[in-house]
Amino acid sequence: MHNQMERLYQAAKELAKVEGQTEVATALGQSPQTVNNWESRGLSKLGALKAQTVWGVSATWLLSGEGEMLLAPAAAPAGPPKDEAPFSFSPMRVRGVEAPATVPIRFVQIKLRAGATGFVTELEPDDGGIYELPVGVLEELDVEPQWLMAMRVKGPSMRPMMDDGEVVVVSRKHIEPEEDGIFAFNYNGEPLVKQLVRKGSAWCLRSFNTEFHDLDVRQAQCDIVGMVVYQPPRILSPRSRRR
Repeated sequence: MHNQMERLYQAAKELAKVEGQTEVATALGQSPQTVNNWESRGLSKLGALKAQTVWGVSATWLLSGEGEMLLAPAAAPAGPPKDEAPFSFSPMRVRGVEAPATVPIRFVQIKLRAGATGFVTELEPDDGGIYELPVGVLEELDVEPQWLMAMRVKGPSMRPMMDDGEVVVVSRKHIEPEEDGIFAFNYNGEPLVKQLVRKGSAWCLRSFNTEFHDLDVRQAQCDIVGMVVYQPPRILSPRSRRR
């Protein structure tokens, strides 16, 4: 077992009398599979921060073993002289504080503007506001929130898998072409969600709806905006894309 998880289990038992993979997963709002992954790969930074919020254990101690197990209390603000103070203070950890269940991801619109070397893809905030991504999904994706954005599928071309108006989460960290991957594209200024496939030596954008023909990327200005990694309620892994 990874030494970070040994420290996590130790803290859970000593600070909250929580023992075992299932109880720890429940307390931190994670799936047992996520906690099982931590046991072999190590605790994620987000997981350490959640444990810090829930149990008051130091995230630094969990990840590195440095410092004390308990998070040091913040210094009290300067107040009146001791003999005038109406209350006495002692460090206290608040129990029952739950870690956030979701992470806010901004909706965006794909835009195209003229630049010195051609057209440049820009991302602008969408009136759709914020999509609340479940923390458990973020853990499974293993991508920092700042790389993620939400957008809506337009039109019927990706039916039956994706319908018009459905929300998808796109990772800007994954912009390298990957065969059979589902990506968000800027195709001649039009935002598209398509599957990337090879036809001979050429890349094409493919719809799941057979009424729509393939689009040859050589016949247009085509930019990969990012990979579609989540379509509520499922994570789109390479395995799930081929089902």
